[in-house]
Amino acid sequence: MAANPNIVDPMRLVPGTSLVVPARTSRQNTRANKITVQLGDSLSKIARATYGQASCWPCIAHANANISDPNRIFIGQSLVLPASCTP
Repeated sequence: MAANPNIVDPMRLVPGTSLVVPARTSRQNTRANKITVQLGDSLSKIARATYGQASCWPCIAHANANISDPNRIFIGQSLVLPASCTP
């Protein structure tokens, strides 16, 4: 939220809203994060926004046993994002 002061309600993002994803500056942040899939999301788009590389999508797929087909994720689905990933 601090990096996106223009966001009034983080629970109601409009599709197409641009978000600033702060770079990780500390190696102490090793916890996984969770996100909720939004309209237009794909594993590669989430990987690009989270890790800077779309090719990191398999890290997200492997961290989520509830993904049976990586080409099909659903709006409202909760995903675990590993703290780091290397393609």
